[in-house]
Amino acid sequence: MINVRGQRFIGVNLPRHGIRDVRVEIYGTPGNSLANLNNGVEFVVYGNAQDDVADTMHGGRVVIHGDARDVLGQALQGGEVFVRGNAGNRVGIQMREYRDRRPYLIIGGRLMITWASTWLAV
Repeated sequence: MINVRGQRFIGVNLPRHGIRDVRVEIYGTPGNSLANLNNGVEFVVYGNAQDDVADTMHGGRVVIHGDARDVLGQALQGGEVFVRGNAGNRVGIQMREYRDRRPYLIIGGRLMITWASTWLAV
């Protein structure tokens, strides 16, 4: 996909249709909810990603060659998420192993933590 500029929900319906073992390359900045519910697809973003990437992901891979915004990997239960740059607030909230799945979330840059997100987590 080229010239992506904020389109939301990319890849969300792929698990419902049983699509697995494919690679989706995205050039630009995908909008909210990229690869949510992913279970076996590889998403590669050449650019930054907006909020809510890899929410409730069970398998597959997300690679972001830029920065990721807030709520990355919420309820991540399996698969791998790699961010070359920085990430925003509330990253990995509710991330946990589920049955035989183990999630991996790697941030190459800095993680933004604000007073509000710290206070809300208490």
